[in-house]
Amino acid sequence: MCRVLRPLAGESLQSRSSFSLPSDGLALIAGPQSVASEDVAKELASQGALDATVWLRLDALDSDPRCLLESLVRAARHAGHEVLEDVAIGDDAPDALSHEQVGRRLAQVLSTARVLVVEDDLATDRSAQAVRTLAAWLRDLEPGARAIYLCHGSLRRRIKRIADHVLEDMGIVESVAALMQGENGCHAEDLARLVPLVKDDRAILYDIIDAARLRDHELLSDLNVRKFRYRSLLERINDRILPTVTPAELLALSTATRTGYWHRDLSDPAPPPEIILRPWMVALEE
Repeated sequence: MCRVLRPLAGESLQSRSSFSLPSDGLALIAGPQSVASEDVAKELASQGALDATVWLRLDALDSDPRCLLESLVRAARHAGHEVLEDVAIGDDAPDALSHEQVGRRLAQVLSTARVLVVEDDLATDRSAQAVRTLAAWLRDLEPGARAIYLCHGSLRRRIKRIADHVLEDMGIVESVAALMQGENGCHAEDLARLVPLVKDDRAILYDIIDAARLRDHELLSDLNVRKFRYRSLLERINDRILPTVTPAELLALSTATRTGYWHRDLSDPAPPPEIILRPWMVALEE
């Protein structure tokens, strides 16, 4: 169930989005999970398109076009979209479906979805299969529909050839420039101290700033650049802020690490509404 749920629309840092989504076609986006997923949701929400979106996290079975078709239909039904008919993948289904056939079926059965987002934790051969299916779906729809392949890592060259738009993750210099312009409570000298430690990892940069903003306002100013290397920095930050969380938050965090996302209903007993597991976990909708 968790893989069909989309993240919240980037509620933490207002200046964090690094791209503007195209208005149609197939877009490939590469970026770290803890930033890119929220960024895409935020951009779709700002365009008024999030409610028309079907969001799916790929798993190994989705390398089979039949299973990908079923997964997308289930994701649409879960998100409240109208599905005109059931899609069977059991013994009565054809042994093989081409990407073009899957695309046509999707266009037939998804009557209200105008955006499909496929999120991929680890790019493999299944990735090209999913991207080709998204492209085929778009060919059978009127102009204005969008498909987004969101890769948590680098994009493969053969996948890029299929897309109408390719949006790579921006570098750390551009990220810092965006942070300087936003209302995030960071001082320039603290950012200058932090950048050499995180190297080129924009996700870590944003997560540490989230940790300081949400958990420990003195965190950035207390970092000692000379004594701690990159790996030790993360351990040191966790050692500092984990003891400040409540037992309910620790239970929720332990459960959420199994999925990579956070939702209140994933924990038993449910923690109070004010709990936010940033910077460790991206929050889910519904």
